[in-house]
Amino acid sequence: MLAFLLLGHSTLAQNGKKVDEILLPIDEGVRHGTLENGFSYYVRKNDIPSSYALVYLAVKAGYLQEDDSQISLSHLLEHVALKGTKNFPKGAKYYLDEFVEGGGTAVNGQTGYDVTIFDISVPLEKKGALDLSLDIGYDLATQVVFDSDDVDIEREAVIAEAIRSSGREHREMANVVPKMLGKSFFSKRGIGTDQVETVRESKLSDLVRYYRDWYKPDLQAIFVVGNVNVDSVVTRIKNVFSNIPRRGDAQLRKKYSAFAPSKNQLIVVPDSDQKGISFKVYVKFPSQSVSSISDIKREVTIGLYNSMVLERFKEIASRPQPPFRFAHHFFQKNGVYGVNGVDVLATFLSVDSVSNLKSELISVSRELARIAKYGFSEKELVNAKDVLRKQMLKKGKSVTSKKLIDSYTKHFLYGYSMLDQAVLSDKMQDAIGTISLGEVSKQANSWLKGENFDFVVLVPDKIKEKLPNFSELKSIFEDIPLPDISEYRPVNYNEYNIVGVESSMAPSVNYRRKVNGVTEVMLNNGIKFVLKPFRPSSGRRDDNLILVHGFANAGAMQYGGNEYFSAIASFDFIRRSGLSNLNDLELSKFLEKNGIELSPYITDFSTGIKGSCDSSRIEYLVDMVCNYFNNPIKIRSAFDNWKSLMLQRIMQRNVDEVFMDTVYSCTREQELSLGYGDLEKVDFERSYAIFREQMNANKNYTFVVTGNFNEDFVDRMLVKYFGSISSVKAGTNDVGTVVVNTDMVGCMYGRDIKRVCASVDGATVHLAMSNAFEYNSSNLFRARALECILQDRITFRLREEEKGVYAVSVGIKCIKYPNPRFVFSINFKCSSEKAESLINASIQEVEKLGKNGIDADIFGRYVGEMERNTSRLLKSNSFWSELLYDRYFYNVERFTEVSNLSVSGVNLFVNQWVKPNKFVQFLMIPTENCGKL
Repeated sequence: MLAFLLLGHSTLAQNGKKVDEILLPIDEGVRHGTLENGFSYYVRKNDIPSSYALVYLAVKAGYLQEDDSQISLSHLLEHVALKGTKNFPKGAKYYLDEFVEGGGTAVNGQTGYDVTIFDISVPLEKKGALDLSLDIGYDLATQVVFDSDDVDIEREAVIAEAIRSSGREHREMANVVPKMLGKSFFSKRGIGTDQVETVRESKLSDLVRYYRDWYKPDLQAIFVVGNVNVDSVVTRIKNVFSNIPRRGDAQLRKKYSAFAPSKNQLIVVPDSDQKGISFKVYVKFPSQSVSSISDIKREVTIGLYNSMVLERFKEIASRPQPPFRFAHHFFQKNGVYGVNGVDVLATFLSVDSVSNLKSELISVSRELARIAKYGFSEKELVNAKDVLRKQMLKKGKSVTSKKLIDSYTKHFLYGYSMLDQAVLSDKMQDAIGTISLGEVSKQANSWLKGENFDFVVLVPDKIKEKLPNFSELKSIFEDIPLPDISEYRPVNYNEYNIVGVESSMAPSVNYRRKVNGVTEVMLNNGIKFVLKPFRPSSGRRDDNLILVHGFANAGAMQYGGNEYFSAIASFDFIRRSGLSNLNDLELSKFLEKNGIELSPYITDFSTGIKGSCDSSRIEYLVDMVCNYFNNPIKIRSAFDNWKSLMLQRIMQRNVDEVFMDTVYSCTREQELSLGYGDLEKVDFERSYAIFREQMNANKNYTFVVTGNFNEDFVDRMLVKYFGSISSVKAGTNDVGTVVVNTDMVGCMYGRDIKRVCASVDGATVHLAMSNAFEYNSSNLFRARALECILQDRITFRLREEEKGVYAVSVGIKCIKYPNPRFVFSINFKCSSEKAESLINASIQEVEKLGKNGIDADIFGRYVGEMERNTSRLLKSNSFWSELLYDRYFYNVERFTEVSNLSVSGVNLFVNQWVKPNKFVQFLMIPTENCGKL
């Protein structure tokens, strides 16, 4: 993988054909120009999606343009700009929502190393909305208001955002990026989380100076892409943005390179939140843009190389007692934590102890040396090409407005070619067939000889001293006896054999009927089918698929004690055990090759299986589903591999995930995650038996089938296959009579405070209230409306008035089984000092809503947005699959009663069911503050 892998040894074959240097065609559909004041514009007509337009304002200024007194003020400026401008003092989102009435607008900002982007999504059905978006863009470019109170509000929001982004991942980035980028100026700015103290102590004058220096027309551009009249939009842009005066008094913008060769080094990141050892090796390269056929072939070669290495490593890891289980090797563009301009060849390895680190590193390095010595086989290349073609086919040729506008922003910022995206997709497809094994080997050889590499080790604090040093790690890769390494021989994988159905077995249909726009088919063995053939037109990739979802009222909560964990594990490990004549890896490859997705699942109160495929593969999918009913695979080695995988996942979980386990153990709004101790409670034999029990509950099984298919053909096939499944055993539970294990019920009893202490920079607050209610369609809609209204009210209170958070998440989850209830939650991150006051403020907003009721005008806006979303979703395949699932599993019409919503109905819901005094407070706080909150 590194240069020393190749020292003294023969390199890979270099007989690739000379590639064509013809430049790729430029997108002729975009209207691009520059006004006299230096301001740039890009406008293009595009109808995916047809009902919305995207409007971006880009400024060539970010973290790199800050001086030492302005650290992170580029991000603060982004917040202040969206807070209010001269002509839109209440903020862009407020005026857009007020104008559109029904909602559906989106306004966001993002600050990068060398760019700040303000993006607006606006519905086109409202005449004048696009013009308003351009007026807002003008104000953001030149009319930002620096009110000291508003600046203070956004200052606290930026600090809260930094706390929200803190954690193990940030600490890793903060330690690694400056060292990996060496002497590059990038290493001194914007490591991902803002410098809290700098923002807190910054002067208003420094913020204003940054705005005046860098927000000038020759560093700005407006982008409009959507189903628009290009001539009219260009005229409007010229009329609006030509009014910005040209300025020559600002600083000149320097260009910085992110890539800076650094010494080969070992970077150790000790962290008390790290559970296992994560070992990473990066070989750095300058990024290359795409403008010619040869560039296309390079990009495709990257995909082929990654695919072949991935498949080889997966095969090795699936062997009994493999030399390594969790290793990855790949080439990634912008791979140094997303920094633009630096690509990497990366190798990742995860182990549970120092004792395993060296042996598994040796095994990984031998595999990389094997690639260096022998390359790949023709069979591996053919398979990789097949996978890549299917991936491109799945993405489709449709070019979205977002994809186009991203291309234009890169042209403005970095001078990248504005390529015709449709032609680019075709050229990528064409290039796959032209690339030879020699060309892949040649490219791999150039990567493996890279010399700008870094070892990065993430390790628990307590064992950092036990790690090998740099010389020891380097020797693992240098001292590989290549003569002892033989050529890799690809495994011959089996194809899936359709089991089929005995011809003598006559399927028996109880009834077949049309009801509520669908066809119901009930078999005598208790299995029901619900067929909804239609032609989806949402523009999503599942438009061309058949979606199959089978479900039954059963689930893990039927089991007590350790059996609960065996139940939770059962469907996951059976899914990884293979099917019919295929092992796990063969099944995975077969599904991928044929574009089939299939996954059995279990929750606390349901069990089921989801699948999708195109019409040509429906018989494979149906046969596989029946195999899970009739002949699930029972293999001990698959169970052992599953346990190793789960252990790895547990090691990688961060403090936020662990904290939410504490929450869910009380709220029980979803099944519990398995922890270290829980893995030992999972019994192989009992877990397999539970899977069989759950699948045998076919008295309750309903299968919803949606998409573009021939109803008669699918009907006959389903009856033929599923009619062969044995009738349900006597005594299987019916819907609504699930036996609930009472010792697993949560702990939501009255107001309480539960604390978790961890290595975090601030407090994470999760307020949760659970209460019984009447589970019906009307109340589900009322809960959704209430959720949206409280989201805005609590966010405004905590962010604008209390000045303590960046974002708030408000959720109301409605649960039917075992008894109807809802869980109302409020979640945010803040400084530890403000946690108590913000908790009180949140609860006060809920109390005020109960006392004063909901404003009718605000309510009308939410209803309009819900109606708009529903009309759009009716074209979606997945929407109909979910709607029918709700209808047949929960007996509700979750999406079709928007018109019946009323202010009085939501107020009734609040007064009857929402009890502010029942909130339980879950707090995750810094270890040093454990005794203070």
